[in-house]
Amino acid sequence: MQNLSDPPAGSVMIVNPGVQPELQRMAEGLERTGDLQSYVTAFSVGRDWTLPKWAVMFPNKIENKIMKQVSRRILDIPDVRIDRTSIISEAAFMALHKGNRFSGLQNFLLTFRNLDSQRSASRNVLESTQVIVGRSTSAMTIFRAAKELGVTTLLDYPIAHHNWSNRQIQREIQSFPEFQESLSSEIISPENCTALDQELSTADHILAFNDFHAQTFIEMGVDPSKIMVQHLGVDLEVFHPPTSPRVGERPFRVLFVGQLTQRKGIGYALRAFQAANIENSELIFVGRSIGRSADILSQDPRVQCIPHVDRRDLTSLYHTADVFLFPSIVEGFAQTPLEAMASGVPVLTSANAVGNSLLTEDYANFLVDPRDVPRISELLRQLHQNPGLRQKLAVKGMHLAQAFDNRKVSPLLARVALSVGSQQKRRVSANRTTQSPPAKS
Repeated sequence: MQNLSDPPAGSVMIVNPGVQPELQRMAEGLERTGDLQSYVTAFSVGRDWTLPKWAVMFPNKIENKIMKQVSRRILDIPDVRIDRTSIISEAAFMALHKGNRFSGLQNFLLTFRNLDSQRSASRNVLESTQVIVGRSTSAMTIFRAAKELGVTTLLDYPIAHHNWSNRQIQREIQSFPEFQESLSSEIISPENCTALDQELSTADHILAFNDFHAQTFIEMGVDPSKIMVQHLGVDLEVFHPPTSPRVGERPFRVLFVGQLTQRKGIGYALRAFQAANIENSELIFVGRSIGRSADILSQDPRVQCIPHVDRRDLTSLYHTADVFLFPSIVEGFAQTPLEAMASGVPVLTSANAVGNSLLTEDYANFLVDPRDVPRISELLRQLHQNPGLRQKLAVKGMHLAQAFDNRKVSPLLARVALSVGSQQKRRVSANRTTQSPPAKS
């Protein structure tokens, strides 16, 4: 319930139980235009938020861990716009979080959080609500309520279609049995596939992040007219070029940043690096290891695996790289290639990761089929042998990253939500005109 002193509510409700960054940026964009009604989440905070009393109930070590998580949940919107639904359960989840695999208790907390956020949103739909934006795996309850009320729905589905993804994962298990442990955890169960299918069919519109991402839905039978495409962005306040050139003798460094799983093409990165056979070179993997991935990769003495690094601490690592390599298989829109570009590093990546239209002109040759090891190794050799080409790509990448600045992308994401509301308005208006009784003579 809003106070009379609160700013007037807009027409778009966003339900984001977790921390999907695209929905955070969308909320900020909508707030700037006065179109955000509410942002429903387990726990996020606005720019004017202050530390609550419950934070002191945890030991200092856990409190510090929670506050680090809070830093990812600060939005540039008034705190009054945020409907926090599961603060204690989310704090418990954050305190327990240690990696990518969740315990039974964590899974319970996630399920409770997602349902609680949807139920709260369902109770707070206003007459002025025109659009509800939900996140895949946690949107069905609120979308059903929206249908009953005639409210337009937009589904944020941040990764490739589940059936398309499962096909790719099965293929990778055949190609890389050594990484089966990491891949098996990526397979989406039949029950979850059914639930995701229901969300996709119920949603009026689906948000995809590039042409390749959208195509995975179309290939799996989703109506193309439902898909709205809007790329994501990069935080240029965090990721920026180095202030001074590197000096001294050092190995030629190829860098990969992301979860260490074959879903992200780590096997192809390793094979291409080995096939390139560049003298005095090293391949650095940065990210959480899924299963025994890090142990397998580290069998090559030129390979080093660094555990997960907080996003805000990555810039200095990017600055040590000569090339960023990211031949990912299953993504929606990978953030790390853009981060590397913004940091002044030439990038070699796949359309699966960033789409077909991100890299243009001179950069187009460095958008690869992630499974084409000979081509990737050839390009690595080219980049090693030609420092001028590396510098040219670095400059082009920094220029390209400017167009993907989060501050520019935020209003574009907001525009997607507003456009689906406008389409619904036009349909309702047309229906009313068609169904109006003839005027009396």
